[in-house]
Amino acid sequence: MQKAVGRHGKLYHYFFCAGTQDNTCDAPYNNKDLVEAAIEEHYKTIHFSPEFIEGLRTVMEELLADTTAAARLHRNQLTTQLKSLDVKEENLLDLAADGIIATAKVQRRLREIAEQRGRITAQLEEVLDDLGQGAKYIDLCL
Repeated sequence: MQKAVGRHGKLYHYFFCAGTQDNTCDAPYNNKDLVEAAIEEHYKTIHFSPEFIEGLRTVMEELLADTTAAARLHRNQLTTQLKSLDVKEENLLDLAADGIIATAKVQRRLREIAEQRGRITAQLEEVLDDLGQGAKYIDLCL
């Protein structure tokens, strides 16, 4: 797909044959909106057999269950890692308070723990544990 800016500054998107770049194809550029509309019209003509739809629904349900379970497991693992970091942090603070470990070393380790906590928290925010809306949409389309 290629982007082009019209003379009034409006952005247009076009599909084109890759062969136009090496002059092996002379197909015209096609407006993205027209191509997408044609695809939508074509999809309206497609009909699946009841057996295919039922099989697809079964596969989707199994995949959704597996993916949801994996996401929950991943979320639990990340939460456990965060709790472990909390314990490490508390232990370091106790050692520092007792004067057992050098302050500079404690500060360095606390920074490392904070960085790890940030990475884990970011991963935790990315965990998808509800794919149900997407599955409902696909089921509706079937």
